[in-house]
Amino acid sequence: MKRSVFLFFAAILIISAVPLMAGGGRDSAGASGRMVLDVMHHNTYETVDLEIVPRAFHHMKERFIRDNPNVTINETIFQQADNHIRMMAMSAAGNLPDVFMLKGSWVQNFYNNNQVADLRPFIDQSIYRPGLTDPMIRDGKLLSVPIQLALTSLVYWNESMWRSIGFTEFPRTWEELVRADALFKERGIITIAHGNAHRWMIGSCILSTLGDRFTGTAWTNSIIANDGRARWTDPEFVNALRHVQQMGGMFNRDFNAITNDQCYAYYYEGRAATLITGSWAISTILVNGDQDVIRNTRFAILPSVPGMRGDPNSSSGGSWGMAANSQLTGDRLSSAARFLDYVSGREYSQFMMDSDGSLGPVAVPVTNRNAIPPLSLNFIDFIATVNMVPVYDLTIDGAVIDLKNSLLQDLLEGHMTPEAVAAGIQAEQARIMR
Repeated sequence: MKRSVFLFFAAILIISAVPLMAGGGRDSAGASGRMVLDVMHHNTYETVDLEIVPRAFHHMKERFIRDNPNVTINETIFQQADNHIRMMAMSAAGNLPDVFMLKGSWVQNFYNNNQVADLRPFIDQSIYRPGLTDPMIRDGKLLSVPIQLALTSLVYWNESMWRSIGFTEFPRTWEELVRADALFKERGIITIAHGNAHRWMIGSCILSTLGDRFTGTAWTNSIIANDGRARWTDPEFVNALRHVQQMGGMFNRDFNAITNDQCYAYYYEGRAATLITGSWAISTILVNGDQDVIRNTRFAILPSVPGMRGDPNSSSGGSWGMAANSQLTGDRLSSAARFLDYVSGREYSQFMMDSDGSLGPVAVPVTNRNAIPPLSLNFIDFIATVNMVPVYDLTIDGAVIDLKNSLLQDLLEGHMTPEAVAAGIQAEQARIMR
């Protein structure tokens, strides 16, 4: 039944999306004879003032337009969740735009279906930070470019609020975190603000790191490779699910009903002592947080756990990518690749650094530390001490991830046990192995 409903809505989305896209295989010259590139992404204008990635993307897009007057950018923008659904529908219909967002978890399917162009002849992949392009490469071909450097599991904690319960640093062990949660509950304070309405937050911002604590990265790499050696039903991963379930009791009660953006209010207003989200929230906090919140915000990672096999000093991290349609050839392909270089390369990252100290996909110098907010400088110093491990949602097969995210909501709402969730994910993993 669920599959039938999905296919029905996918068909509706395909029909509604067709008029918006010229597509790589159709006539794409404008009335003036200029080349037209159809670009679809989720960098909405509403988020430009709040987040650095949309701000940098649109800045470099405008620079590309100025520098390439023979190319017209035909832009289609959706919010991230809508973009995800439409991309799946358009991929199924063979109706992809010329340039589009591509998660690492989608790369294998798009590559198998010959839908993404090899960017190696046009892009110097050595400029990007180590490991960022790994999920984007198949058979030596570079199939997309990274557009951010994101720790997806970053703890923002209010030092003043934590000191009020006797903690001078964020808990280093799970036992300390549980004890702190009890102390905050006595004071009517939410320990951790979280918003999972779009389903991906628990997987990206909690489970990817917490899972690695229990299983170790070799296990995750086996799941990514789908080599059959690691299984979602392995006791270490089931134990990670138990701890995710326990952490759900530390969240605001409406965490499954509100979005990532909406949960920030709990932190800004002092109703929650901690925010666990990605490093993208730094820009948002600088814009929306009052000076007291900004001044008291510190960074940490999730604590160590009993029976740990992974690195206690790690956080999940990675990047969304942007790709070009495999139907593009000649000047159209080279123009699309040039656009991708603009919105992912060195100048793009330098704009991010110079704007508010944000780190982009390319390592660039800090040209003026005095112009960068102290919170951003603290993050630059902090991230240098953290080891990155794979983000499940950016690296593992998309069908497995979609099911996992749905089952995690059921787990946290008390409808499923950790064992049942693990079995469900493993059944999907086994299906795609056949």
